[in-house]
Amino acid sequence: MNANQYALRTLSVLGLLAITVVPATARRAPRMAGVSGMDRTFMIHTAQANIGEVKGGQLALTRAVAAPVRDFAQQMISDHSHANMDLKGLARSKGVRLPNDTDLKHKRLAGRLARNSGETFDRAYIKAMVAGHREVIAMFQNEASNGRDPEVRSWARRTLPTLRDHLRHAMQVSRAVHR
Repeated sequence: MNANQYALRTLSVLGLLAITVVPATARRAPRMAGVSGMDRTFMIHTAQANIGEVKGGQLALTRAVAAPVRDFAQQMISDHSHANMDLKGLARSKGVRLPNDTDLKHKRLAGRLARNSGETFDRAYIKAMVAGHREVIAMFQNEASNGRDPEVRSWARRTLPTLRDHLRHAMQVSRAVHR
C-alpha cells in the first residue's frame, strides 16, 4: 500500500469514527453548553444568596425581639426557600449544578449578626436586609436585561417583583426599629 492509499484509508476510518462519535456528543452538548458563564454565575450566586437569606431568617427568629423583624425573617425563610426550589429545577434543566451552602460573604454576615441580640440584632439584621436586597435586585436586573438564556432571563424577570417587595418591606421594618 502506498502513502496515498494509506492516507485515504486513515481518513476514511477517521470519518466513520466521527460519524459514530458526533451524534453522541451532539446529544450531550446542548445541555452542557446551553448556558453562558454569565447565566451560570447568576444561578450560582442566586442560590448562595437564597441559602444565606434562609439561614439569616432562621437566626433572626432566635435573636430578634421586634415582631415586625421576626415576621420579616419568616417571610425571608419562606420566599427564599421557594425561590431556591424553583431555581434548582431551572438549573437542573440547564445542566448547572448549584451549591448546597452559602458563600463566604453571607457566612461572615451571619457571624457578625450572631454576635448581637435584641434591639441591636434587629437593627443590624434589617440594615443588612435592605443592603442585601438592593444588591440582589441589581444582579437580577442585570440578568433580566443581559442574560443569554431566555429561560434564565425570564425567571429573573419574574422574581424581581418579589425582591422589590422584600426591599420595600425591609425598609418599612427598618423605619420601625430605628425609632
